[in-house]
Amino acid sequence: MHLGKKLVKILTVMVGALFIFFIAGINLTAVIAGLGVGGIAVALAAQKTLENLFGGITVVTDQPIRVGDFCRAGEYLGTVQSVGLRSTRIRTLNRTIVSIPTGSSPP
Repeated sequence: MHLGKKLVKILTVMVGALFIFFIAGINLTAVIAGLGVGGIAVALAAQKTLENLFGGITVVTDQPIRVGDFCRAGEYLGTVQSVGLRSTRIRTLNRTIVSIPTGSSPP
């Protein structure tokens, strides 16, 4: 549900921006083409961030782990506290919280 709320907010902002461009008389074709070229540049600059984002979407949709599960991630062993788009937080046996990026594989 948390991911769904974030996606609905992002979609609402995008639709609102397009509506404002339409009302202002800005050429939407040029804006969308510019976003496509700009998107490629951003994607190349933010590869790790996008890797974590897609990893987070995969973890949330496939649910290999859920909040409350006891698991091992690399050298860490503990209970899953939260699963987000960028990282998964695990409370270890010695009561510390470890944040593990979702795009990386455990060592």
